[in-house]
Amino acid sequence: MHQSDNQQWNHWKRKLGDRTRRVSNRYLPLLLVGAVAITGGFAFASYRIVQDLILQQLKQKAMLSVQQGVDEIDQWLAIRKAEVDTLANTATLRSLDWKLVGPQLHAENTRIGEFFSFVMIKPDGTFWNTRVGFAKGLNLSDRGYFKIAMAGNSTISDPFVARSTGDTLIAIAAPIRQTLDLDSAPIGVLNGNLKIDQVKTIINRLKYGDNSYAFALNS
Repeated sequence: MHQSDNQQWNHWKRKLGDRTRRVSNRYLPLLLVGAVAITGGFAFASYRIVQDLILQQLKQKAMLSVQQGVDEIDQWLAIRKAEVDTLANTATLRSLDWKLVGPQLHAENTRIGEFFSFVMIKPDGTFWNTRVGFAKGLNLSDRGYFKIAMAGNSTISDPFVARSTGDTLIAIAAPIRQTLDLDSAPIGVLNGNLKIDQVKTIINRLKYGDNSYAFALNS
């Protein structure tokens, strides 16, 4: 190859190299931006996946805590209900004689320490309780819990305002029967009344962590 040919070849080689460098310099920022975008996209997707997993775990933990709280409240109410059912089946309650029933209910109220009051209700809706004795001129025959208990079933009522004291209460009502035969017709009703504040106290014992709170709805 002649010297002139070599010079021409070198000239074109340099020219091609310059053009290649210019092209590379022109597209290098685009390549860098694309690489960063792809890397960022993968990083964001990974972050969202991890975030969703963490949130799901937190939700499951929160729901477990709530369920444990519900179970604790249910167990507490179940114990109170068992206490009222047991009292309703005693010979003293079957007498429906407040002179006999009153002292026993007062004693049980002190012993158990969870109830605001006990109420003995006759089939006509007239009643006595451990707060005021005979509630003259008042009647509970229209109360839903009374009707359910007189139909033969124990029940836990929604909150209501007591007619004899004006307190907001929840009634645990149980039928009083003349015999232990569960198919026999009730002859009266026994209420174990809980103040709504007592239920709130139980709820407030539940621990859900900082910056959280508990609430309760009706039965």
